[in-house]
Amino acid sequence: MMAEPKLTVCVPVYNGEKTIGRLLKSLTAQTMDDIRILVSDNASTDETGRICRNLASRDSRIIYSCNPENLGLNFNFCHVSFAHNSPYTAYAAHDLIWKPQFAEKLILVLENNPDALIAYPCCEFIDSDRETEELYFDKVRFDEPDPETRYLNVIKYLGWNTPFLGIMRHFKASPLWLQILYAYNEDFSGDNLHIAAIALMGKIKQLHLPLLQRKKGEH
Repeated sequence: MMAEPKLTVCVPVYNGEKTIGRLLKSLTAQTMDDIRILVSDNASTDETGRICRNLASRDSRIIYSCNPENLGLNFNFCHVSFAHNSPYTAYAAHDLIWKPQFAEKLILVLENNPDALIAYPCCEFIDSDRETEELYFDKVRFDEPDPETRYLNVIKYLGWNTPFLGIMRHFKASPLWLQILYAYNEDFSGDNLHIAAIALMGKIKQLHLPLLQRKKGEH
């Protein structure tokens, strides 16, 4: 049986033809190569599948699968989340861009902070030409020693929810919240609840390096 990689990146996608190739290339360009990329296509009707299959044929770390029909956003998220047992996991929307040291730097934070469950970077909001419009970071800490304080800080100040786009330990408490997502499926802020639940269980560390690029108003 093949050993689990250190990091599995879950990529739930639907009709992401404009940006999925760019994301996958940024994931395969990481300075840490002990990585697997699970793409779960929710029955896209555009060129997403062709792009993913083409890239997967060139890099065995990309594993592409396609649902027989669109099963809803949260179902697709849960499906790909349960599909691995790597010690670390990350969720990447198709319109994100990881800088090359994203995985290496954030996993180092987790390895140096055993009481942390998530490590995440600052992010650059970019325009359509990938020019930086704004550097964003959370001004409120989510790594306070008291679980209640962490939870309340998340509830009050989560903002753009960059922690959800970081790297987290693949711990067994998370499936409980994923099952809630599955039950509600649509119209449910599951990513916010996921981070709130994690804040009760452990610290969330922010690394003050802009290792993530995203467009404002998207994911």
